[in-house]
Amino acid sequence: MTTEQKALEILRVMAQAAADGKSLTIAEDWGLGTATLIDQHGAHTHFGSDNHENEEKNFEAFVNGLHGLLVENRGLSWVKPSNAQVVRRGAAGGASERTEG
Repeated sequence: MTTEQKALEILRVMAQAAADGKSLTIAEDWGLGTATLIDQHGAHTHFGSDNHENEEKNFEAFVNGLHGLLVENRGLSWVKPSNAQVVRRGAAGGASERTEG
């Protein structure tokens, strides 16, 4: 699937989320290619990569990461503000927790 096709699928999911009254915020993380995604309940996760040598590869990583989260329902765990302490404590023991947003 091309980057353009993935971007269109991302827009469809975002449009549906808006129609359903849900909000998603994409915030800065470590530079072009990475971001933090925050849902309407304050849960957040990170995606993308800024480790590539050019902006096009970083943008592809951004689209691939966002597509994975929103369309394919895969990626890093979501951390909710109410369970942040539990997730921090579990991280040392290797445990992870995923919440749907």
